[in-house]
Amino acid sequence: MKISRNHELIDINRMPIQTNIADQCCFKHDNLPFEYFCIDHDVLSCKECLAESHRSCQKVMSVDIACKGAKQSQSFIDATELVDHVLETTHTIGKDEQDFIENIVKEANSVKTAVRIVKEEAIRHIEALEKSLLHDLDLKKDKIIQKSKTTIKETEDIKKSTKDKQDIFDLVNKHGSEKQAFIAVHAYKQDLTDLEKRVTGITEKSTRFTINLNPQKLQESIHSIGSIELSEVPSAVKFVQKKKCQSQMPIVQAQSMPQFVYKQDLDTKNVEIYGMTINDNNEVILVDT
Repeated sequence: MKISRNHELIDINRMPIQTNIADQCCFKHDNLPFEYFCIDHDVLSCKECLAESHRSCQKVMSVDIACKGAKQSQSFIDATELVDHVLETTHTIGKDEQDFIENIVKEANSVKTAVRIVKEEAIRHIEALEKSLLHDLDLKKDKIIQKSKTTIKETEDIKKSTKDKQDIFDLVNKHGSEKQAFIAVHAYKQDLTDLEKRVTGITEKSTRFTINLNPQKLQESIHSIGSIELSEVPSAVKFVQKKKCQSQMPIVQAQSMPQFVYKQDLDTKNVEIYGMTINDNNEVILVDT
């Protein structure tokens, strides 16, 4: 009898780095296991957290009960969709930044050509100025390219972290238990929120420059042959945040408005009303001062 008959084998190369999802423990209390879920605060809790921070909470249940149907919950669906969304956006950012670098290099080369044309008009008089101008161009070009490379590096880091989370959620979805799915959603909720904020920060701060030569008319006593101008516009890549993961909160029935009884008319012709409120006796109070 084969020992693996009732087990499903997975290629070790496809295993996520973090596989012990059910072993996610409380970092605050000596790695005690998460045994409870507080609906009021939408957080996992160990027994010490429960005693310290959730003693007065009305809606606390065990993880084993709360995790029922976790794979089909909106929280799990939102988490997997967020992972896919972040990966897709980071891929787009990387490609867009690489295309942008190539375009900046082409524009810089075009500027160099324009500089050479100006140089031909007064070669001996502008050699020193040409050197200064090209140096300024290279500094600005390198600064722009370095910024994009930094963005690409950060994007790759986000992509790697997000891919790790995707592997985990895929493993849970295919082979994990409901409890593991529930714990994965809440254990990595802050990580996913941080990844989302990082991508949002990149897209919101991302800008685009164009490099052009602003030539000046050649004169006998020329002091400059132009300047390097940068035109900055927002990046075309935008990251629209997915709706935040929803906690499993019960629906609260809306309270009905109080009923009022007409008693008398109020003459407000010569009075300026600045506000109104309702007291505990369901009486309307007008504020005129």
